[in-house]
Amino acid sequence: MSPIPPTALSSALDKCCGVLLKGSTSDTLCCGALLHSMGLLDCGVKERLPVACDTPTIPSKHMPVSAPQPDLAALVDSGPYHNLASFFDIWDLCQLDASCRELRHCHRSSGSAWFARGEQDWQGIHLGDDGVYSSSSTSDWKKRYLNFSQQALTFALPFSGREIISVQEADECAQLLSGVRTDMLQNDGLYIELEVLANPDRLTISVTDWDVGGCSSLSFSPDAGMVFIERAPFSSPKQVSGKYLNALPALDQKQSFHGELGLFVCAGRIAFFRRCRNGKVTSHKGESVETDTSDEGHWETSGYVMDLSWAQGNLLTPCVAFRHAGDYRVKISQVCSQPPMSHEAICGVTAAAKTVGRPRWQCFNLDETE
Repeated sequence: MSPIPPTALSSALDKCCGVLLKGSTSDTLCCGALLHSMGLLDCGVKERLPVACDTPTIPSKHMPVSAPQPDLAALVDSGPYHNLASFFDIWDLCQLDASCRELRHCHRSSGSAWFARGEQDWQGIHLGDDGVYSSSSTSDWKKRYLNFSQQALTFALPFSGREIISVQEADECAQLLSGVRTDMLQNDGLYIELEVLANPDRLTISVTDWDVGGCSSLSFSPDAGMVFIERAPFSSPKQVSGKYLNALPALDQKQSFHGELGLFVCAGRIAFFRRCRNGKVTSHKGESVETDTSDEGHWETSGYVMDLSWAQGNLLTPCVAFRHAGDYRVKISQVCSQPPMSHEAICGVTAAAKTVGRPRWQCFNLDETE
């Protein structure tokens, strides 16, 4: 068995054992002895051999006896390594896989390290025919993890890849491959973030229930600071009904939004985020209009503005809607469990909006002739 580099286990040992491999020589020997006892590392401590002399050495009952090498597979399945592996990140696992063929095989198997890592990182994500992460009968969970890491950051056809650079038709809607399973996010959250680098007009980020037979959507316009719900039954003539809420101050209408925007789904509630990198925010107070320059890098949130009562089923599809055709640069920057603001901060904005009397939802009805 190939020896495992101590650096590959340092971060996990810091958390699990409180021992640093980068510390003193005695600390290194302690860590090496721990791993050696698990059969995972040759710590380099050798028995002192007797000095050669003319007098033959007489065996003694006090002389050390070499212990049999433990079975690696048994240790990985039921030994302390299983607890240690729960602290490994992707980098740790890849280093271990490159160091030892037996560990690489064990990590890929069902219920072991790559399965557990994916259960944490891809909680609540649904990828088309692949379903949720744990729904596969695969024998190679590392391959499935890598597939999810690529597909979760990809737009669906007719777009493809991680970035949209051109929109050919007006009112185009680009769906993400990563659907949101709301029934799996009762205790955990799922955050999706887009980066807008080029934007000649207006766009919105939305979640819809279209893939499960619904006809509703919840959208956020970073330019207007508005959240709106639409219901558009598949009928002719097309009729759209819904309501909207001014959740954040509007941007200066002379320029389009550039920056980051995101949505967060957690415990049956949805919040939106934006970080404007180009400019001015216009706030309306009564009959007066005030314009302030927004600080670059400052995140804003709508707070938890809506529950899931508007949606059919438990699968939401994230998408980006473009009002006009043109040359854009919209990139999926991350899909993870943590939004850019803490849960306490989001709840604080939600509570403050209720305290100061945020404007109520306003209803609207449209048909295709309007």
